[in-house]
Amino acid sequence: MHRLTIDYDFGFATLTSVTSFQELEFTQTADLTIPFAAFADLFFPENAPHTSALFVGNLGWDKFTQEVRLTSESNGKFEWLLGGYYSNEEGFNIQTLNLTPPEPLFFFANFPSEYTEKAVFANGTYYFTPNFDASFGIRYSDNTNSVLLETRDSILVAPVPFNEVEEKLTNYLFNMRYRPSDNMSFYARAASGYRPGGANFVLLDPVSGEPITDPQFDADSLWNYDLGLKGTSANGRVSYDVAVFYIDWQDYQIGVVRGGLSVLGNADSATSKGFEGSLNLAATDDLTFGATLSYIDATLDVDEPDLGGAEGTQLPNSPEWSGSVTFNYNFMVAGVQAYFGGSWRYVGKTPVGFEGFTGDDGTFYPSSSPRYDIPSYDVANLNLGFSAERFDASVYVTNLFDDDSWVNYATNFAGFALGVPMRPRTFGVVLRAKF
Repeated sequence: MHRLTIDYDFGFATLTSVTSFQELEFTQTADLTIPFAAFADLFFPENAPHTSALFVGNLGWDKFTQEVRLTSESNGKFEWLLGGYYSNEEGFNIQTLNLTPPEPLFFFANFPSEYTEKAVFANGTYYFTPNFDASFGIRYSDNTNSVLLETRDSILVAPVPFNEVEEKLTNYLFNMRYRPSDNMSFYARAASGYRPGGANFVLLDPVSGEPITDPQFDADSLWNYDLGLKGTSANGRVSYDVAVFYIDWQDYQIGVVRGGLSVLGNADSATSKGFEGSLNLAATDDLTFGATLSYIDATLDVDEPDLGGAEGTQLPNSPEWSGSVTFNYNFMVAGVQAYFGGSWRYVGKTPVGFEGFTGDDGTFYPSSSPRYDIPSYDVANLNLGFSAERFDASVYVTNLFDDDSWVNYATNFAGFALGVPMRPRTFGVVLRAKF
């Protein structure tokens, strides 16, 4: 990654230019013998048994961004910012599934794409008093997303001709802040946002050959409302941050399973509300503690027949409760700075998929992917290290109690499910040097 930042001070404002270029390429491999070999045996019994199925994905992108902004000087009365943004990302995604013996089951797929964003934005803050201010922001974006999907010898994925999707979106920000003291701040904020749409694999029914997915998914948008309090104690040893939030989400992008494969789709609307907080305590100059806690109630606003999700259903991959506790202790050993720390993290029960539901007319709408609740889990980590001038050495252990809980779960072909367990207890050593 390469980055160049240039500032020029005009006195009344500062002009800033930020240019960056990033290249990324990586390869993914996965042994999918269990689900895909069994699926191949069903459709190509003359070559059964199929003894292996190896998925290989080669992905990456080249990304260029340019941002220019003009920021007013701080004057304690009215401050403003004007700017423009440009981004171009050219991506590639080449995927193959190699069966033994080979079959035209699934696939070679070449999935090049290009995403371009052009935007202008402006923010302003007015100080009614030194302790009370309000801000307003606006951003207009013009996005273009072009995709092409080439396939070969596939009965499950259809080619997609060159397709270009253009979206024009405007987002807003409103913020008010009140500081009754130098160590405490109340705030209220309303902001809109979006995620751009894109293209899907066009999956085919292996029996009828008809498409079972849309060639693209739409952008989603939301309004986020926050009320919060943050501050520190008079002596600075205690800091806190507490907020309640409400999110109104339209055309919510969500993963759906079609024919055993996961693609993106859009739910009509969803709501997420809850609270989150953090607390940090410096018991002494050398001993510190931290804690976080969050509660999220994220549900569908309406019945979603295409997903098999009824109104009020908790959204997949959204645990209601999560939290963490950390500590760190600094001390000296034979004149060398040392530290000892640890953490404990809790993640509540997490749903995956939907249950299906019966509509008011008596019609049953099956789930696009079966409902499963990943049980709650917690994990503890420890570390011990030493620092001397430019060098740092530490040892660590993660998953101290060797918990084998699931952290991810998804359905796959032919009714098979794939789960990811927590990494087992791991010991390691880290060496660092500053130059």
